[in-house]
Amino acid sequence: MSGSANETARLAPGLRAFLAGPREGEPWPEPAGEYLASRQLFVEEQLLGQPTSRFVSEGGVRLNRVTCYWLSPDDLPAIARRRPGRSRLRFALVKFWLMFDELPPNRQYAVVRIRISLKPPAPVLMLRPDLSTPSTQTGPAATAVDLGADGFGWTFEAQEGSPLLARRQIALVLLELPEEVTELAGLFDAEALVSRRLLGTFTLRRSAPIDSAAPFLVSLADSCP
Repeated sequence: MSGSANETARLAPGLRAFLAGPREGEPWPEPAGEYLASRQLFVEEQLLGQPTSRFVSEGGVRLNRVTCYWLSPDDLPAIARRRPGRSRLRFALVKFWLMFDELPPNRQYAVVRIRISLKPPAPVLMLRPDLSTPSTQTGPAATAVDLGADGFGWTFEAQEGSPLLARRQIALVLLELPEEVTELAGLFDAEALVSRRLLGTFTLRRSAPIDSAAPFLVSLADSCP
């Protein structure tokens, strides 16, 4: 699953279709009801002429939906096929469908950090930070982060000539799960660095939630075809 044309052609048709996802410009499937989870982000601003401050909304990240694909033994990377007790395990390739909210005028995302903490934790065998940008295109930098038992996530960073705009984003993770697991539960969190232009000067400000991480729950029977 490295992404080369030859390797992709050898994948099972169902797996190829899952990895293909929506093409650039294609509409996303609407979530069934509300978004799974969302994080509204805030910056702390000093009130002019006063010793107090206030929190002002500045951006946000939403977890639109989670979909997955059960891998067969032939689909697995070699490292997974050698896992002890593999016969009692299942391997799920999971897509996290993310959306970065619009920012107020004169502001851009410099960095967006996404963190997922599964409850209970699950071993991560592979992370891909960006499934929505073709490999032939340049764009913001994207880095996968494996935090062990504390979870995993992705960091997206603007580059010169490639701003990090309000956008939709698909990220991918390969999870090792006990065969009896029927749902994926966890916490969704995010924060950002936002660049603000004021009188020709750019400043970076941390934009973060003011409450605890948002829980989410996904039925694997519904999410894994």
